[in-house]
Amino acid sequence: MDLTHVEWKASLGNHLKNKLEKSNVSNSFSKNKKGNKEKEPKTPENWKSISDFPVGFNSLFEIPERSGFHEVTVKAEFSINSDSVFLKLPTAIYFPSVGESWELYLNGFLIRKEKFLKQTDGGDVTPSIRRSLRSVTLPIPFGVLKQGKNTILLCIIGESDQTPYIQNDHFGFYNASGYKISPLQGIYQSSSEYFYVFLYATYFIFGVYYIFFYAIRKRDLYYLYFGLFLFISSVYFFRPRI
Repeated sequence: MDLTHVEWKASLGNHLKNKLEKSNVSNSFSKNKKGNKEKEPKTPENWKSISDFPVGFNSLFEIPERSGFHEVTVKAEFSINSDSVFLKLPTAIYFPSVGESWELYLNGFLIRKEKFLKQTDGGDVTPSIRRSLRSVTLPIPFGVLKQGKNTILLCIIGESDQTPYIQNDHFGFYNASGYKISPLQGIYQSSSEYFYVFLYATYFIFGVYYIFFYAIRKRDLYYLYFGLFLFISSVYFFRPRI
C-alpha cells in the first residue's frame, strides 16, 4: 500500500496524549507544557492536509527562522479490507527516511520510539539525540492492524531553519515516494534488490573503465582482460534479474 496516496494531516504541537488516551494507551513521554500551551491548536481547523510529497514542516507551518525546536503531530488514516494480505502475513511500515526525533504509533500501539529528550537550564525540553534514519522498516506486531479504518500517529521534533538559504530538510518528509505498508518479506527483498543493482553497476562501470585504459595503453593487455571480466560478469549476473 502506497502511503503517499492516503489521507495525511499535520498539526503544530503535540497531540499524542489526547489521541492515545482515547485509545486507552498510557502516555510514555514528557513534554514542555509551557511551549505546548502556546503552540498546540485547540480546534480541528488547525490540522493541515498534506497532499504532496516531499513536505517540509518549517515551510508548511511558516515557522520563524532561528526559533528553536518545534513539535509536529502527523496523522495518516487508511482502510484495510477483511481479505487483505496485511492481516494474514507479517507486515511492516516502510519509510525511506524519517527524522529528526520521533515516535510512531499505529492504532494507539507504540511501534517505535526514537525520541530522546533533555531539559535545558532554562526549563525548555529539547532532543538529546538528533538523527535522521534512512530505509526505516517498522515491523507491525500481529493484531495491531485491523479491518476497516487504521490510524498512524507520528510525533516529530525538529529545529527551525537557520536562514532562508540553510533549510532544515530533515524536519519533515523529504522523499517524494517510498512510504508504504507491505509484507515484511517484500520489503526485505526490495532492499536487497537495490544492493545488487548497485553492485552490478559498480562491476559495469569499472569494466568500462579498464577497457578505456586499454584503449589508450594497448600494450597493457591485463587492462583489457580485467575490464572484459568485470563487464561480462555484470551482464551475466544481472541478466536473470532483468
